[in-house]
Amino acid sequence: MKKILKIVLIVFGVIIVLFSGLKVYDYINTPECIVEFKGETVQFESKDGVQITADVYQINNASAPWIILFHQGNYSRGEYRPIAPELNKLGFNCIAIDQRSGNTINGVDNQTRLEASKLNKGTRYFHAYIDMEIGLQYVKSNFKPKTLLVWGSSYSASLVMVLGKQYQNEIDGIVAFSPPALEYENIQVNEYAKGVKCPVFIASSSSEQEGAKEIHTLIQNSNKKIFAPETGGLHGSKSLWECSERYQDYWTALQPFLNQFK
Repeated sequence: MKKILKIVLIVFGVIIVLFSGLKVYDYINTPECIVEFKGETVQFESKDGVQITADVYQINNASAPWIILFHQGNYSRGEYRPIAPELNKLGFNCIAIDQRSGNTINGVDNQTRLEASKLNKGTRYFHAYIDMEIGLQYVKSNFKPKTLLVWGSSYSASLVMVLGKQYQNEIDGIVAFSPPALEYENIQVNEYAKGVKCPVFIASSSSEQEGAKEIHTLIQNSNKKIFAPETGGLHGSKSLWECSERYQDYWTALQPFLNQFK
């Protein structure tokens, strides 16, 4: 009996360490980067009636390309408050979507998650895909972009590979920061990556680069780029925040990829 109890305590301890590690990874290692918001907040409805909230950052150029920005887990559209204005300076219109799987970052609550919870809708990673789909259709219908990129961070970086395969004729480029090995509809994201035809940029921290390389290798397209710093870096799109380490290295790697769409 004592031996069994000891084993149970050890297993329980390992679980606590693992979950503590995830918490440290997601939160303690994450700086907040709050900046003044100068865009416009809009709302539109997802396929199942959930109201989606998004921030629009539009420049004075009707023909400029558009980027749809999807956040990482436990975050909101606030992940892109420090990033979208920089993309505007590079000549891109942007819209940052609140997917229903998320929370709060940079002082911005995830309104879509709150709405989904009110309606008792699922808020796990794979539940967010329909929000990403409707975000794509919203931009296509309302702004009619000549060039359109989708951009994901962490779990949404994997799901943009699904979008890239399923909407090949509507997406011109993909940016994926720290894509994990997820499944969607019982299919590994790596399988979706094989079907992506458009140009792709993948970035990760140095500790994540092996997983990123695996997805990069599977993409059947010569117009693809991968970047990770030799040391350090952060998880997801926050690598580009000015308050994050090595942010300049990430921007330097990303800009030549983006320039081909202008």
